[in-house]
Amino acid sequence: MTPNRVALVTGAAGGLGTAIAAGLAMAGFRLALLDRATLPPAHPAFDLPESDRMAETVDIADVRAVGDAVGRLAAGLGEPAVLVNAAGLGPPFVDPGIFERPVDLTAVDADRWRRLFDVNVAGAFHAARAVAGPMIARGWGRIVNVTTNLDSMLRPGVASYGASKAALEALSAAWAAELAGTGVTVNVVIPGGPADTPMVPDLPALDRASLVPAAAMAPPVAWLCSAAADAVTGRRLVASGWVDPPAGAAAETVGSPIGWPQLAGTDRTVPMAGAFDRPVRVSGS
Repeated sequence: MTPNRVALVTGAAGGLGTAIAAGLAMAGFRLALLDRATLPPAHPAFDLPESDRMAETVDIADVRAVGDAVGRLAAGLGEPAVLVNAAGLGPPFVDPGIFERPVDLTAVDADRWRRLFDVNVAGAFHAARAVAGPMIARGWGRIVNVTTNLDSMLRPGVASYGASKAALEALSAAWAAELAGTGVTVNVVIPGGPADTPMVPDLPALDRASLVPAAAMAPPVAWLCSAAADAVTGRRLVASGWVDPPAGAAAETVGSPIGWPQLAGTDRTVPMAGAFDRPVRVSGS
């Protein structure tokens, strides 16, 4: 059972973050919200009393600012039991016309490349690091990271975005293993295709009705944050077409494994040396 029904959602000012926050509010969570943009004082998607909702305006790429903001949110609402890393910069950040004129290695602006990784990868790390210790101490917690589908990770012309999401995917798999047995789970949720958010611009041939609604993200995230998912960690859920698993479903039947486990053992020609194969030290254990 969730010991403290506070959910921290990054990127909450719009897009997938807003939809996920709305779903968690409907599931009975109080909301601790982070975004670089100023969140509106009220939003119909998560209309909660002021006592059940707090927001901090912060650059998720700034580790000290994130730590301070999470501390203030925890002081006001209680330590988060749930973290959803939905903050992210999309391909148009690299170039507004990137979907019509893909940008190759030689044309990517180095500062924008770095900023995209600072938000999409380092930002998720900063938030997770800020909340994981108290979660471990309580013996219950949920970390949910928003990544993307494999073909987007490997798509030429938008490689900076894809690589950042692949990095977060790898981090998620490692964190799930590191936190195994602590009561803190780590899972990934993806839309299952281009999502109907401002990250996908209007294009001449695009029918926005064909995009995955942002609200589709809410049900799988809410399910992961329920007692039904206590044993589910290291899994990747696809929001489009999601149906809650039946009660008692085995963890290994939910979604698919995070990352690329089919490659395990296929590319190692030298055994792992014993010095590198030791238990991971988890703070508080």
